[in-house]
Amino acid sequence: MAKFAIEYIKICLRKGLPGFLENPSSSMIFDLPWIQKMVQRGILKIEKCDFCQYGTSYRKPTKILHWNCNIELARCHAVGGRCSATNSKHVVLTGVSGGAFMTKHAQVYPRKFAKHLMNQVIDAVLCTHPP
Repeated sequence: MAKFAIEYIKICLRKGLPGFLENPSSSMIFDLPWIQKMVQRGILKIEKCDFCQYGTSYRKPTKILHWNCNIELARCHAVGGRCSATNSKHVVLTGVSGGAFMTKHAQVYPRKFAKHLMNQVIDAVLCTHPP
């Protein structure tokens, strides 16, 4: 999957197309040598966000690798273990709830996050390739 993703990114870079790749903050994809080299050269950028800022009860730290577009995302600035968006404690994504692992609940993008990210990518596409 990582090899396919890198090939896709290379195609987008050659064509000047904006795009992004999302993975949990702990993902090893961000540590791959080619990714690291492109980030150091400023060709790829990494933006961090927390899904709790987009309406979830869990934090789920996430990174977005992006290219040919500027992306701004929201981070949680928890104080005293409380979410900066809701002032509630984050739900921990461990164990089982409703017959499914808690992590399964976090597989779907929060609608607010998806809309926020896609609007920025669409704006980048329209700026680089007007209709």
